[in-house]
Amino acid sequence: MVLPLHEPPHHRADLARQTWLCGTGRTGLHLAAKFGKTNICKLFIEQYKVSPNVTDLKGSTPLREARQGGHGKTANYLEDMGGIAEFQVNDATRMLGAAARGDIGIVHQYLSGGVDANEVDYDQRSALHLAASEGQMNVVKLLLAKGARPSLPDRWGAKAYDDAVRSRHGTIAELIKSLTNGGRTSVDLHVVIPLTDSRERITCASVSHLLIAGKQGDITELKR
Repeated sequence: MVLPLHEPPHHRADLARQTWLCGTGRTGLHLAAKFGKTNICKLFIEQYKVSPNVTDLKGSTPLREARQGGHGKTANYLEDMGGIAEFQVNDATRMLGAAARGDIGIVHQYLSGGVDANEVDYDQRSALHLAASEGQMNVVKLLLAKGARPSLPDRWGAKAYDDAVRSRHGTIAELIKSLTNGGRTSVDLHVVIPLTDSRERITCASVSHLLIAGKQGDITELKR
């Protein structure tokens, strides 16, 4: 995921919260914490409203990164903001990651294994939020067929429809809108689930300007 720095500030804030999809799930906040860039951590948390407890796909938090890097000042700041050292990655977390990546086989396995389609992450974003935001139409259909609720708001009050509109996935937005307006019986939610075994795959996306700036402590670049 590449962060377009020409986007308006409120769009950059949305992207700052979503760049956890890059690589192994590490965000700009993770990298800023790892290298002791306290001012950058403040920017992410206080201006861009990134959760201090955002986790990567291994369950590591920014506070853990700061402690491992020996950056006491940064660690103290993150603790003051409510940060904790580590979360345990569970099946719901893995399903959310798979939904965002479009790995419908993995999502289907977790749903079939009893994971609730309406599980949410630290920002109260559901798998439907993430799939809609990333343009994963088949995953969106599967989640809706399995009872995902389009009405669920995240911590900022945004629903999956809002994420689809913001990310310019018009077809997904129209699908969600039609269901919200009571058209469930007339909407085709059929999807083909791969017959081959799906395994957790993490495809490394291009490292965004945001992640690089977070690592280098370039606060000017982040505010552009």
